[in-house]
Amino acid sequence: MDALKYPFKNWLINTDKKAYTTANGYISGLKHIEEDYNERTGELFFFFDCKQGDILKIEGICKEYDTNGKYAFVGKDRAGAPISALKRYLVFLKTAAFTNPSFVLIKKGEKKDTWPFVSTELLKILFLRTVDTIFSGYEISHKAQDSEAVILESKTEKKVLVVLLESGIADFVTFGKLSAKLPSFMELFKKDGIEVEGVIIAGKINESLVQACKTNSKIKLKRFDLELVLSGIDQ
Repeated sequence: MDALKYPFKNWLINTDKKAYTTANGYISGLKHIEEDYNERTGELFFFFDCKQGDILKIEGICKEYDTNGKYAFVGKDRAGAPISALKRYLVFLKTAAFTNPSFVLIKKGEKKDTWPFVSTELLKILFLRTVDTIFSGYEISHKAQDSEAVILESKTEKKVLVVLLESGIADFVTFGKLSAKLPSFMELFKKDGIEVEGVIIAGKINESLVQACKTNSKIKLKRFDLELVLSGIDQ
């Protein structure tokens, strides 16, 4: 669900140059039209899970909620954020989501399977237990927390790492998630003059993620490997 939510949010901030709060408002505005449309039609149509073939349908929905449409009053809610969001979403779909190689989520024929040895939840537990070894000189931050990412603070420098873990294939959606999180942490630590960077650690790296990271020097990529070690048992 919501496969295009984070890519759209990232596009709004980095390509369309919208403020972080505006991007959040657009996400909410799209959901507002989506809920209204589904309630009126009885459909279960979700903007962020659309396919390229749905663009014409979304253009039709946009006309219905635009200034001269039947449901213009819904599009004008919240100072016009819903219809503005839908119009920008159409631009995103036409110019980036299905045409820009950096927005291709998974290569043709490639499955987004789970890394065979470990779930993302277990990977996070293993990571937290070995932070001192993996990121020497860093410790878990007590100033900031996140439900998905791990926040690390340097013991010797004014530097914070926002680490996002993915046990399977990390792709442009992973990049979108992390790049959407960074501005709030940058704002949080700005008054202390602390630099904030993002790190994605995954079992496999999709080419779309490599290309996306070339647009944001604040995000680094790391691939993890697990080693099975056996110890003897006295019998």
